[in-house]
This record gives sequence, C-alpha cells and structure tokens, in this order.
Amino acid sequence: MAVLGLGVDLVEVERFTREAARQGADHATAFLLPAEIERTSRDPHPDSARAAHFAAKEAFWKALGTGLRGQLAWHDLEVVPAAGRGLDLVLRGEAARLAAARGIDRVALSLTRTRGHAAALVVVAGGGSSAAP
Repeated sequence: MAVLGLGVDLVEVERFTREAARQGADHATAFLLPAEIERTSRDPHPDSARAAHFAAKEAFWKALGTGLRGQLAWHDLEVVPAAGRGLDLVLRGEAARLAAARGIDRVALSLTRTRGHAAALVVVAGGGSSAAP
C-alpha cells in the first residue's frame, strides 16, 4: 500500500469558540452532520471536539490535494467512532468519488486536543493491502 497524500490541520479552540458564539447554530451545521453535532454535544468540551472534527475535514482536503472546492462539500465527510480505536473518517458523495478516482482505498485519521488547540493528521493510501498506512 502506497501513501498517496498527507494532510495536517491545527485549529485554535478559542477562535473557534468565538466564531461559534458569533454565528450561533449555523456555525456547526455548516460543516458537521447532525450525528456529529449530537456526538460532539455530549463531549465535556464540545467546542474543542467540534474544532477537532473541523480540523479532520480540513486535513483530508489537504491530503487529497484539492482543498475544499468545486463539488466537494463539508458534509461529504463524517468523523465517526471506530470500534475500539478512536475515530474514523467516512467519505461520501463527491469526496468518495474523487478519492476512488485517485486510487485511495484507505484513510487514516489521528486527532489530538489540548485546552487551546485541536489538531488532525490524515494519511490517504491506496494500492492493495488493507494494512494501515
């Protein structure tokens, strides 16, 4: 399996919290699916959790090498719980189509959070084995 792309994103939680307060409910619904909003609402630090989800999606666009443009949409990606090992990034719609067209068959996601920052690392890989990149 070959690594086809790598993306990283860092979000300042305080800035994210200010934008959420300014924009209200529209802030989260712009980039999170309803299930993501519900899951992050249960987190002891929901703004930090939502910032991490935002960072995961930004990191994926960077790994893909496209940025968020054209027919690509925030809601094409969902951060979901992974059985026994953190979180996964599920691709749908145009993101899934474009990833498949580029030979991507594996997406690895790592998130980390501190009081002040949320960061994501995404590795996209393809070309055979189901082993992690």
